[in-house]
Amino acid sequence: MYTSIQFLRAVAALGVVLFHGFFLLQPFVPIDSWLVGFIHRGYVGVDVFFVISGFVATLSVEKYLKSGRSGLGFLINRALRIYLGYWPFYFLALVLAIATNSAARMDWDLVKSFFLWFLIGRDQGKILVLYVSWSLAYELIFYLFVASVMFHLGRKMMVIFAAVISLLLFCFSFFPGAKGDSAFVLISFFGEFLLGCLCYSLASTSHFSSVFKAILALFSISFGLYVGLSFDADIGPLRFFGFGSFSFGLVLFFVILEKGWGIVFNQFLVALGNASYTIYLCHTLIFEISQYFSANISLDYRWVVESSVWAMLVLLSIVSFSILYFRCVERPIYRGVTAFFRLQE
Repeated sequence: MYTSIQFLRAVAALGVVLFHGFFLLQPFVPIDSWLVGFIHRGYVGVDVFFVISGFVATLSVEKYLKSGRSGLGFLINRALRIYLGYWPFYFLALVLAIATNSAARMDWDLVKSFFLWFLIGRDQGKILVLYVSWSLAYELIFYLFVASVMFHLGRKMMVIFAAVISLLLFCFSFFPGAKGDSAFVLISFFGEFLLGCLCYSLASTSHFSSVFKAILALFSISFGLYVGLSFDADIGPLRFFGFGSFSFGLVLFFVILEKGWGIVFNQFLVALGNASYTIYLCHTLIFEISQYFSANISLDYRWVVESSVWAMLVLLSIVSFSILYFRCVERPIYRGVTAFFRLQE
């Protein structure tokens, strides 16, 4: 795997962590600081993840086709990667909710949450045991599409699909009902996934120079930031043109840096990228634990949870736990299961 992809996974995961953990940092960040705007846009890490997913899926398909393996094997492999990583944190979320007597569990749909059978719009996340799992349900749909379409029609058809989806989203960009509608939310993120497929095709082709690709990437970054920030594109079709385009340009640019100019990233950033799935899944639970602890701490130690040191310790615990969990639990389990069923990539 490209070190640049792992680096971007790490950045995307940390962006989402900061977005959800703003309550920890808010007392120590000036309200007019540029950091506030940066942290509030941390959700863009999800867009980066979707583009990376499309990139990696296309790369994996080419490997599968060269080795003569089927789309079904690809789909099973991807599903195992998602579920084996997700289920431990699903059960941990249940245990925490019971232990803390959380009222949120009254609205949860345990079966849909367990199997990731749902689509959400703006206000439907309350049914999820683990809120961040909404993106995993979308990933499964995207991988099903890849397994049933890309293996038969090839990479070029993905470019056509990307163009069709882009046109559809453009037509509905300013339709008021499209912004929070679950179908358009799905299509928007599917478009970002297809941008990842296109990104891999561009990065792999020899028809264009590295300089041209880098310029295209920088243009996409600039255009995406302009649209995303100007129209506050937090969800729906405009998010695709805004932060989806930004994420496409970002992934393409860093891949070209590595592929075209040989720039690689250090091992810590790669390790952080490897653990990015765990970071994504565990961070909200660690935040909940920290909030429960801070709410029940005695007055004598109140200064601890009201200091910047506490905020840094919570963030550091997320990173440290994720790296250790990935190396000691997540990766061995995944490798063991896929080896048992002879599904190793």
